[in-house]
Amino acid sequence: MNTKKPEKKIPKLKKISEADVIMHLQRNLTLGHFLETAIEPIISDSEVIACFSDIRGFTSYCRLQQQKNQDTKIHNFLKRFTRIYSEAFAIWYNDNSTNLFNPSMVAPTMYKNLGDGLMMVWEIPSELEIGEQSILTLEILGLIHYFQDRFYYHFRDLTPIERNAYSDDVTELEIGFGVAKGHAWKLDYGNTKDYAGSVINLASRLQDLARPSGIVAHYDMAPDIFDNDPPFAGKCRILKSVSGFQNIKAWMSDSVIISK
Repeated sequence: MNTKKPEKKIPKLKKISEADVIMHLQRNLTLGHFLETAIEPIISDSEVIACFSDIRGFTSYCRLQQQKNQDTKIHNFLKRFTRIYSEAFAIWYNDNSTNLFNPSMVAPTMYKNLGDGLMMVWEIPSELEIGEQSILTLEILGLIHYFQDRFYYHFRDLTPIERNAYSDDVTELEIGFGVAKGHAWKLDYGNTKDYAGSVINLASRLQDLARPSGIVAHYDMAPDIFDNDPPFAGKCRILKSVSGFQNIKAWMSDSVIISK
């Protein structure tokens, strides 16, 4: 009886040319950002204010310009639109130069472009006293109003040059914001940061309700601000059917119309 084990055949290594190596390297480099998704993040707890913004009527505006063969007007609009946030922050800083906080604390900790919208997150430093946290929340809510005002500054009462650049159709566009404050998980990937948690989902849902324009903010993020002589004109409502949430009390701009 033959008990000899069969010999394992060692596969011959295929020769790869220098051109093939270069081709594979180039292909992998194009996947660089996608390959980063495999990096395990460092996860930590954070207290944050999350805000989502979105342009109302942007899809219709794009369709209309494309029907007129005026795609360049869409590009011009987007170039101007993406600058409103940094411009608004610069104006806010100039108007609040005696502020108690370092301006970097009121600048968003993270922002992410979402097509014609934006996601912004502010981390609340844990060393702040409760009263200081309330003041910082007020400052951030004020900054969001500056974002809103800057949008209408650029896209209403157009000059002839602006009319040629964007078309009068931009005067039909509106902007909406959703804001919430609470616990989130910070996902630190080294070069980039992201946040997850129900507060992020809530801010996104509230943004969807900020129609036809205006700001919808979770009431519990700043009851003292929304109850005691609020600096912003608005109203409070109970939202009974926000996707994933029930009976959410929210403060909203007077321009927001919540259907039954």
